Amino acid sequence: MHDAIDLSTVTIHNAPADIKDWPITVAIERLELKRPDGITIGAGIPLTWDYHVPGWGNPAAGDDGNVLYTVWAIVKVNGQWHGSGFIQMWKGRPSTGAPILSEWRNWAYARDRWGEMVDYAPQVGDAIGILVSAGSARNEHSVTSVRERSNVVTIQLPATETGVFTFTSQGEATPPPAPSDTWPSSSSSPSFPPENRDRAGTQAAPAPPTDHNPPFVDIAQILAQRHDAVMGECLAIRNQLAAVQQQLTLASQAATDQGKRFEAGLKAVKTIAAQLIAPPPAARKKAGTK
Repeated sequence: MHDAIDLSTVTIHNAPADIKDWPITVAIERLELKRPDGITIGAGIPLTWDYHVPGWGNPAAGDDGNVLYTVWAIVKVNGQWHGSGFIQMWKGRPSTGAPILSEWRNWAYARDRWGEMVDYAPQVGDAIGILVSAGSARNEHSVTSVRERSNVVTIQLPATETGVFTFTSQGEATPPPAPSDTWPSSSSSPSFPPENRDRAGTQAAPAPPTDHNPPFVDIAQILAQRHDAVMGECLAIRNQLAAVQQQLTLASQAATDQGKRFEAGLKAVKTIAAQLIAPPPAARKKAGTK
């Protein structure tokens, strides 16, 4: 298993910076892109990658609050690769949501967290890198479960945001087959979601779908992403308002200073004018005698 992008050339943001040194224990065999699902990963993710996020979960509802793996994206900005662990995937979550081509702003939206990645403007045909790492890597700077990751694979963003990609041992995409409306595709092996793995982490037979690959919409994730985006925009607006207020304060002070200088100048002009129109002392004395 090899990386299609040398991670030593990638600037890492808001995620473990030493990801290049993590052992590659999983190979990404297949990626499926689809609206509105985003990216579905086809890889043998072991259950040993599972990580409990403190404060997450609802045991009464059967939610253990665990993150099995994190989906990373690597994009090129001004000729330099930048990457981060973005999407936290738990057992039962089959896809990322937010297709990169049309919804990149829901991946990287805060400059203080993702730096130059906020400036990335996806274009059709762009080469991007994808990998997954164990546990949670979003907002993390060290290992959360085990120090393991997949290889890095690369794809070119399709115009329709729809396609199935399989990969060589070098992590490069083979020519994608035409998208299929049924699941699984007859041209490639099915990508089993995490909930269809047995306790040993091996592949289990998938349950047949009741519909032709119905779209999955994770409302909670979408709302969380929208909330983060709105909060980021509010922070930017607050900073802009603070800058405007500072400019107004400076302008007000400058106007006050200018007013004081004007008053002093006017007073001086009045004094000079009074001196010019006043009669000489001899004239005043003569005017006061009978």
